[in-house]
Amino acid sequence: MDPTDLLQSGVNWLADAREKSFSRLVTYRRGAESVTLLATPGNEASPLDSGLDAIENMVDRDYMIRTSSLVLGGVQTFPQRGDEIVENGDVYQVFAPTGKNAARESCQYEATLRIHTKRL
Repeated sequence: MDPTDLLQSGVNWLADAREKSFSRLVTYRRGAESVTLLATPGNEASPLDSGLDAIENMVDRDYMIRTSSLVLGGVQTFPQRGDEIVENGDVYQVFAPTGKNAARESCQYEATLRIHTKRL
């Protein structure tokens, strides 16, 4: 068996296990388009240096989703700044932390996206 196929199988198995064990239904919105999908929430409340000799906590959260599940208007898409994820009535807006992109593939096989958000 090709080692690449074995690694790809392992990545897919981990994505399935994460989805089954840790994910919850959320609504992903961009303008008038939306999709309900499974997402695994992560990080929350990170320090933010305001530059005024004070450290504030910004409520942010990363979400991990299957790349193939982000389909809006019938087209697979990539997260954009300003998109929203709604989880149990709480709205999180996709944003790009300083020095980072708003989202990235979590591995070389591009099976999972990690999306950075902040709570509105």
